[in-house]
Amino acid sequence: KDTDILTVENLEKQKIGTLCMEDADKYLPIIYAAWKGVPLRTFQWMCEHTLMVNGSNIFKGPEENNLIKSWRDGSDWTILHYATFFNHPHLIPYILYIFPTSHSMIDANYHKTAIEYAQMQCATEEQKQKEEEEQNKQNRFHTFDNLDEKYEKEQILKRYKASIQYLTDPNKTVEEYCQNNGIDYESHLEKIQTENLRIEKVKKMRKDRRKSSP
Repeated sequence: KDTDILTVENLEKQKIGTLCMEDADKYLPIIYAAWKGVPLRTFQWMCEHTLMVNGSNIFKGPEENNLIKSWRDGSDWTILHYATFFNHPHLIPYILYIFPTSHSMIDANYHKTAIEYAQMQCATEEQKQKEEEEQNKQNRFHTFDNLDEKYEKEQILKRYKASIQYLTDPNKTVEEYCQNNGIDYESHLEKIQTENLRIEKVKKMRKDRRKSSP
């Protein structure tokens, strides 16, 4: 969770390509980073180098070595599902920036998007905390949460609500991310559109070739 850039960089230097290697469970290092909620700067470095080492970039599609866009687990969860479900909203704006369609993708088991999982987790946590509070009131020997416990409970809900807010309007989230990081939002959108048009053109050419081949 507290992994810094230098640690990850040293691991990659020891074995070039480590960032692009799946483990026995078919997980990439960047997926574990989203799952565990590493610091944002570490996550950004890992994403950029995962793409770079594999000869891709944030604008390329899943069929062009963009591992972040193409990766799915056995239930069709994306990297955004992991960051959201495990309550790491600090990663969400950047994920939406590099993988803008991820917010609308559903998993195979429950057919839920990332925001639906955030809403489900938030509601579950609210109910859990409410039941604990009621139980404590009924217990004549109950003890109140200390300040640290109370703060942590508040933060859990605060993080889920932040995820919901980010995912409710993903375009606004990306625009704000760009503004906060000195990136021209309109130029970013133009690059996405240009790349999407190029990808569609390539797909059409391949389809036409298949039709014309004997």
